[in-house]
Amino acid sequence: MRYAFAFLLGAILAVALSAFAGCITFWRVASDENALFSIPVLSSENIDISDLNKRISTQAENDILAVLSLIGGPIYERGAVSVRSNKKDFEKEYSVVLINDNIPDDDSVSGYRYDIVLKRDKSDNWVLVEMTQSWRCWEDRGHTQFGVEPCM
Repeated sequence: MRYAFAFLLGAILAVALSAFAGCITFWRVASDENALFSIPVLSSENIDISDLNKRISTQAENDILAVLSLIGGPIYERGAVSVRSNKKDFEKEYSVVLINDNIPDDDSVSGYRYDIVLKRDKSDNWVLVEMTQSWRCWEDRGHTQFGVEPCM
């Protein structure tokens, strides 16, 4: 779990930089992106977004790239990051799935998955609605599908 929050912030910046390139965008090429996105999510846990939303609201941003940049940090450099975005109703809602796979220096967790949903509020500013995380383990270290059970 030690990389979860650091990755999340860096990965959001990656989304900001690649979000408008198309409906499906990949930041760094993982071994097989389609296979990664087809791995079932057995369970996930919510990430507290209150501090991130406070940071967004103080800037009163209505540009999604600016919002993602506000909550992002340096681009995460470990493993391979794959990004898939879905513009449900781009003017009002935006969802992003981030997967960081093949983490090189974790002998238990092989990858993290983040599901992020943003919506516009009454003032036409973007707000984080939901952010969840799950992870999968290396072979012989636990579950290989995304979930929240500890890896061994």
